[in-house]
Amino acid sequence: MNNQIINELRTSPLAMVQAGTAEMEAVLHEAQRPASGYPEIQAVQRAQNDGNICNVFNNSGYYADRIAIISITGMMMKYAHFNFSMEDLEWIVPGMDDIAALLEYAMQSPDIDGAILVFNTPGGTTQSLIHIEEVLKKRTKPVVAIVDGMCASAGMYTASLCDRIIALNKMCNVGSIGVMVQLVDYGPFYKKQGIKIIEIYPPESADKNKSYRDAIDGKTQTMIDEVLTPLAVNFQNIVREHRPVDESVDGVLSGKMFYAEDAIKAGLVDEIGNFETAVAAINSISTERKDIANAME
Repeated sequence: MNNQIINELRTSPLAMVQAGTAEMEAVLHEAQRPASGYPEIQAVQRAQNDGNICNVFNNSGYYADRIAIISITGMMMKYAHFNFSMEDLEWIVPGMDDIAALLEYAMQSPDIDGAILVFNTPGGTTQSLIHIEEVLKKRTKPVVAIVDGMCASAGMYTASLCDRIIALNKMCNVGSIGVMVQLVDYGPFYKKQGIKIIEIYPPESADKNKSYRDAIDGKTQTMIDEVLTPLAVNFQNIVREHRPVDESVDGVLSGKMFYAEDAIKAGLVDEIGNFETAVAAINSISTERKDIANAME
């Protein structure tokens, strides 16, 4: 697990607010510790073995019969990782692949009518979005997003794929539609230590690592054009496709954060409500779809 975390953090562009990078650095530091005592944990197996999908992932204190309640809390990463401030193994943070598999299980279970995803996240890596996007696009039951604090960047990407987005409070923070990459130039440090790193590329590999090499040399345009802009445009298009976004609102698709009332005006959130609101939305969507299906028979 540790090698997966280190590789993801070092290779994946980020879809998160700047404040989330502190958590990222802490997780990276923790992942580099010896792996003894850090067993893998399979979130889906835990949920299935416990027989109650809510008990495993619901930290909200709210339970609804036949509705899966799944929390997406903290930095979103592809693989499960340990909360850097906790020693209790129960505080392992499930990766988004675990969340996606759990949601897929909920979609397939005859005992579950829909799902609520509870967000309080600054965002995360772009790699964390691959499986959850696939599952949400293929969902067969209603999925409602609840914002319980913050739903930023990769969180907003994921929430926009749900049927509805509900903020629990007018001060919930939503948005940060965009991507970034954070590079560290160790050159001056190595030079001070008397270490000189020499990289050699044959002419057949002239473009290998070019965006990174250019950025370290202060020329960031290649990184922007070849790595970041395609991700940012895809992000914007996902939101446009799935949300009634008002592009006349300043910054709505370029990284600005909004409190809930302004997010509603911008089309990023549907309403301010509570868990009962989300349950009612799931029931309403289910009834509407059944009526449409019956009408087509």
